[in-house]
Amino acid sequence: MIERILKYHEITKDKIDRFIESNKNNHNDKEKIFFELMFCISVPQTKAPATRLAVKRMFDSGVIYNGDEKQICEGLSCVRFNDVKSKRIVEARNNFENIYSKINELKERPLELREWIVDNVKGIGWKESSHFLRNIGLGEELAIFDIHILRTMQTMQLIKSNNGEPITSATGKRYLEYEKIFQDLSKRHGLNPAHMDIAIWLMCSGNSEIM
Repeated sequence: MIERILKYHEITKDKIDRFIESNKNNHNDKEKIFFELMFCISVPQTKAPATRLAVKRMFDSGVIYNGDEKQICEGLSCVRFNDVKSKRIVEARNNFENIYSKINELKERPLELREWIVDNVKGIGWKESSHFLRNIGLGEELAIFDIHILRTMQTMQLIKSNNGEPITSATGKRYLEYEKIFQDLSKRHGLNPAHMDIAIWLMCSGNSEIM
């Protein structure tokens, strides 16, 4: 499996480099931070391309800035649990100045910032907090444990469940334990975690665009 991953990484390395470079300074752009926050609230359990397109349409129309829950729910019609997510978007929008201030305060301490986001932004757990930070240029050392990454780690016998069932999610202490294992694996093969898990995600998800 590791040989397959490293081979796929060689094929996609330039694409991954471009993605990381293009996001590197997003934490200095308030509008990009807001967009990525809305995307990461909306994307759980939904295909990333469809979610990103739906969020972009709401930005282009202005609904994301001034729409009510019903309008945002309609804008997220292609997204699972859009009724709950529309509430979370309005809550995050109302609290955005506080979130933005905290990002500026903790941007040099991404682990602390990630935990603050998990504790203070409803609708964003450990995976999406990591995803959000990477997309604003603060998460190259963090792992985004979607189902593809977890399945790959389980196939490689790096992690295992107590009952032998597939591992489909990780939170809290377990997330940090898995992340350390993943960071060690990545660095053992000369990659940072972002490069490793993007390569796995592209290889296993069938997506051609990084999100």
